[in-house]
Amino acid sequence: MLEVLDETAGDVVALRITGKHIHGESHKLAGMIDARIATYGHARCFIEITETDGVELSALKEDLQFELEHGDQIRRCAVVGEHSWERWLVRILSLYFRSADIQFFPENDRGRALEWLGEE
Repeated sequence: MLEVLDETAGDVVALRITGKHIHGESHKLAGMIDARIATYGHARCFIEITETDGVELSALKEDLQFELEHGDQIRRCAVVGEHSWERWLVRILSLYFRSADIQFFPENDRGRALEWLGEE
């Protein structure tokens, strides 16, 4: 499930992902980022992953397709998570977001992730 967080403002899309990340949610996330890109020419993302059951393959495919098309318009992306597989997923995604600065933060560093997102 995707939950829009209060930190969503201006060019920042802030979301919490819980449960299993599914295809329809990827579409919603892409739409939110597209809206920021249309308004600001770029977007920044804060994604908090908690209590996850993994990622549906069709959702991962949609995420990768979006990143290939818009990766150069995303400046920074902070991902907060609790599992080592999430850290690895962020490393893989950073290969597609060549111009974006993507960082993984452990869940106890949520505040630092938000600070980092605002630095530029």
